[in-house]
Amino acid sequence: MKKLIPVFALVLILSAGFTASASAQSDSTVFKPHWSFNGQIFADYYYMLSADTAPSGGKKFYYEPNSNTGGTTANTKNYQAFDMRRVQFGANYYYSKDITAKVLMEHESAYVGGDVLGDSKSGFYVKEASLTFGNWIPMANVIFGQQAMNLFSMDEGLMGYRGVEKSILDMRGMTETGSNDLGIQAQGNFDAGKDFGYSVALVNHNNSSKIENFRDKVIAGELYAKLLDKHIVIDVSGDDGGQPTATSGLDSGYSASNSLWKIAAAYTSKPITIGVVYANHTKGGQTAVKSDPGGDAVESGLSVFAHGQIIPKSLNAFARYDMFDPNTKANDNSSGRKESFIMAGLDWIPDADVQNVHVDPNIEINSFTDKSSAGVSYEPITVLRLTFWAKF
Repeated sequence: MKKLIPVFALVLILSAGFTASASAQSDSTVFKPHWSFNGQIFADYYYMLSADTAPSGGKKFYYEPNSNTGGTTANTKNYQAFDMRRVQFGANYYYSKDITAKVLMEHESAYVGGDVLGDSKSGFYVKEASLTFGNWIPMANVIFGQQAMNLFSMDEGLMGYRGVEKSILDMRGMTETGSNDLGIQAQGNFDAGKDFGYSVALVNHNNSSKIENFRDKVIAGELYAKLLDKHIVIDVSGDDGGQPTATSGLDSGYSASNSLWKIAAAYTSKPITIGVVYANHTKGGQTAVKSDPGGDAVESGLSVFAHGQIIPKSLNAFARYDMFDPNTKANDNSSGRKESFIMAGLDWIPDADVQNVHVDPNIEINSFTDKSSAGVSYEPITVLRLTFWAKF
C-alpha cells in the first residue's frame, strides 16, 4: 500500500498539470500571437448606354472616355466588358493585444488608371503596410506606415456599397491625402462607449501608395459624434497642405496652401439609412481661368444617399445623387464642367447566412452642365452594370 501512495500522488500531480494546461489553453484571456487574413473582390459586367465623346476637364468619372489605359474607344457608347475593378488580399499579425502589423495588396482596374504590367496583365501593389500601437494613448491607436485615411472611412461606412462605387471625395479626388497615405495617425475615442471620437494624421502629399516627391506634408483631422443610441451620426473632417509648383525634383517649390473641409450627417438603422455629405476643397493659386487668372480654384461636392431593406438579410435597395463643381469661382469651362452623378440599384444577398457576398444590378449616370454662356448640351455617361462583390 505504501508503494502505491507515491504512484497515486504522481498520477494526481500529472492530472492536475494536464488540467491546468488545458484550462490555460482554453482561457480566452491568454493572448497568443496569431495571423488573420482578409480580402475583397469587386467585379462588374458593364454596358455603356451613352458616353460623352470629350473628357470633362475636371476630375474623371469612373467611365470617362479617353481616361483609361486601354485606348480611346474602350468606354464609348455601346461598349461592354467584364472588369475586375478591385482585388485585395491582406494579412494581419497580432504580436500582442496592443501591437499589430498589417499588409494589404491590391489590384485596381485598368479603366481607372489602375495596375497593369508591361504585358497588359493585372498587377498588385502595396495598398497598406503599417504597425498599430494600442498602448501609447488612452482609448486610442497610433498607426505608422501606409494606411487608410479616416477622411473617407466614416463616409464609406455610412453610404455602404463601396463595392459599387467610391464616396464623392474619393471619386472626385477632393482631398490632399487620398484614400490612403504614408505617415503617422492617431485615432481614438473620448468615451468608453465610443460615441465620440477623433483622428489626426501627418502624411505625405496626396501620393497614396506612390513614392513621395514633395517636401511639404499634409495634416488631416476628424471629429465625430454618434447620438440617440448611435442612430444619428455627425462627422466633421478636413486636411491642409501645400501644392507642388511646376518645379521638378524632390525639392519642389511651394505654391499657396490647399485645404479641405467636409461635413457628413446621417440617420442610420437596420431598416434604412439616409445621409448627406458636403465638401469644399480650395486649391490655392492654381487656376488659369478667364474669370480669375492665377486665383484659387474651389471645388465643391454634395452627396445625398439612402439605402434600406426590402427583404431582411436577402434584398436591399440603394440610391445616391451627387453634385460636383470643379471650380465654383469660374464662369467658363476652363476648369471643367459641372457634373451630376446618379447611382441606384438593388443588393441581392444569395445566401441569408452569408452576408458578405452580394450581387448588385445597378445603373450609374454622370451628366454635364456647360458653365459658359454658350449653353452647350453634352451627352451623359450612362452605364448599366451587374456588380459582384465579396469580403472574406
